[in-house]
Amino acid sequence: MAEPKHVLIVDDAAAFRRLLRHGLSRFPGAVCEEAADGAQAIQALDRRHFDLVLCDVNMPVLDGLSLLAEIRRRPDGKDLPVVVLTVGDGGDDSGRALAAGASAFLTKPILLPQLLEVVGRFLG
Repeated sequence: MAEPKHVLIVDDAAAFRRLLRHGLSRFPGAVCEEAADGAQAIQALDRRHFDLVLCDVNMPVLDGLSLLAEIRRRPDGKDLPVVVLTVGDGGDDSGRALAAGASAFLTKPILLPQLLEVVGRFLG
């Protein structure tokens, strides 16, 4: 049996976190943990190794781009896939996220096939 793949879903909207968790249930062995903001995500990253992070840009306490910068500063975070999510056309957020080291960028609303294709690249 394959090792489980640990995914951290970071978004301040609980309903959206549940939606992503439901979509990821299509990946056998995917184990999801949720965080409502970047500060909670850092606590989760301190507790466990993750194989993928899905992270919203606009969040209270610590936004997604700041979280991404923190992940990339960590020795174990340099190669951690981080998919950044935002509402609207992405605009400046997509360019800033990719420049900051995001592995991929998705714009909300996210269609399930789009989510599965991007996540599949990282979870196999």
